Amino acid sequence: MLVIGLTGPSGSGKSEVAKLLAEKGIPHIDCDSVYHSLISSESDCTQEIAEFFGTEVLNADGSVNRKKLSHIVFCGEDHEEKLALLGRITHKYVLVECRNMINEFEHLGKTAVTVDAPTLIESSFDRECDIVLVVTAPKEIRLKRITERDGITREAALERISSQNPDSFYTDRADFIINNDMGLNELKAQLEDFIIKYTKEKRP
Repeated sequence: MLVIGLTGPSGSGKSEVAKLLAEKGIPHIDCDSVYHSLISSESDCTQEIAEFFGTEVLNADGSVNRKKLSHIVFCGEDHEEKLALLGRITHKYVLVECRNMINEFEHLGKTAVTVDAPTLIESSFDRECDIVLVVTAPKEIRLKRITERDGITREAALERISSQNPDSFYTDRADFIINNDMGLNELKAQLEDFIIKYTKEKRP
């Protein structure tokens, strides 16, 4: 089965690309949703997070308080180290779930699947993908999308973007790049080019 690793910086429009691929019959795995599911109740993952970031990041039921954890991870001079630590803790749990879901799709007879993962490269899961598809967009467009999507201030969105890798981190490792800055029709056209170049040629 063809595994498409989908990644790119926050606000680039990865979810829209995954949705359009799903409309073409290629199911997708949303790693953010997998992560949120893992921390929504007490688990080995939440316990390990609390071990390193303190029990104050947990709710009474053992789930992670995402607002408290985000404040710790994204604020302060050492936010990069904290974000990297959180990644090292959570990636292994998320990847186990992703592998299980990929196997399930294969058993269902699917010939391709998209893994939508903001930290695809950082987690080294790109090595398990057949194709790395990167979505990019100009900074101002990304800021607008993030503030509208998450209901946060421009300053908070800027802080989030500054904590992430530059575009070159993604594009240098890409097999195919989609520039999502020209509207839906242009996005669909680029995606059709991608499908022709890869999925139609490589499906069994």
